[in-house]
Amino acid sequence: MKLSYIAPYSSNFPSRDANSIHVMRMCEAFVQLGYDVTLIVSSRGASESEIFEYYGMEPCFPVRQITVPRFKGKSVLYWPRAFLALYSLKPDVVVGRSVHVCALAAFRGFPVVYDTHGPVWEKGGLEYLAYQFLRRSRNLVRMTTNSSALRDLCISSGQQPRSEIVVANNGSLALPLDDMPDYWPGREGSFQVGYMGHLYPGRGIENIIFCAEQLSDMDFHVVGGTDEDISLWRRKAPLPNLFFHGFIKHSETHRYRNRCDVLLAPYQRSVAVAGGKGDSSRYMNPIKIIEYMSTKTPIIASNLPALREMLTDGNNALLCDPEDMTAWQQALVKLKEDAGLSKRLAQSAYDDFVQDYTWHARARRLIKKGGV
Repeated sequence: MKLSYIAPYSSNFPSRDANSIHVMRMCEAFVQLGYDVTLIVSSRGASESEIFEYYGMEPCFPVRQITVPRFKGKSVLYWPRAFLALYSLKPDVVVGRSVHVCALAAFRGFPVVYDTHGPVWEKGGLEYLAYQFLRRSRNLVRMTTNSSALRDLCISSGQQPRSEIVVANNGSLALPLDDMPDYWPGREGSFQVGYMGHLYPGRGIENIIFCAEQLSDMDFHVVGGTDEDISLWRRKAPLPNLFFHGFIKHSETHRYRNRCDVLLAPYQRSVAVAGGKGDSSRYMNPIKIIEYMSTKTPIIASNLPALREMLTDGNNALLCDPEDMTAWQQALVKLKEDAGLSKRLAQSAYDDFVQDYTWHARARRLIKKGGV
């Protein structure tokens, strides 16, 4: 079965943004499940081999890059050009996160699976109009959301499609658990605490710094963040047990997760998305959480509704009030002192990952066995 995957114009390939990682891994999963996949993206000047190398992937599907002139509002040229590329491929099914191109594909009679990761119906202009057409189209065979919260928001807003709406949480890879980084600045024998991800507002770096100040016998590692953000926090918190590793290629980050004794996800009640803007806390489904689960390392995360879709306090993680920093400190001490609890939480999270949160599992939710 021929499958065309349409990335939104805003996705950069390659980039460190979670949305581009998601797209590449989903296409890889579809290939491994037997589909003939072509990915259509907006060109940012990188070659196909450079794109695959950046993500640590073997080239396993063609990437059709669409070039558009640089001017304000240039994304409007991407949509028809991406559709023409799609049309020339004559796919059996179109999967996409670009509502505009998916709407064009549905208009021309292609079966479409629209995979939304945010409330597109709350947007204005052409994005809103494209969604209104798409959700009413007979050629939209399925709409998927990456969280139950987003599905519920769609239904409560009266914006559900005429097709079925399916929850397909994000995924991760099962990678070697004994693969470690070549260099590690933490103290030998000390409890190693890790955080992986951006330092945008709402990601909880303040909680990490508080715990590092209170727990000088533990080492804290922050993997990710822009150079500007790292410089800012290094000036604000010049602590000897707080290490900023900077940006690490996504294909290497599992090594850093493996090296930690516990992983933190201190999301706040308002969480900025890529670029440090917006708020995705109502409906987010962070890939980071699933990557944590795949590491078989105990997790301490914020007790937020979106995270409780994947994590249950005392079962596969410890959940803390994001605003109660003392609770985070106490949870770290608890896991350090109770090795049995740490092992049980880590194993339970890993078992959940294997059963429900691989990229293959997600791909099967988007396209049913034997067809769309």
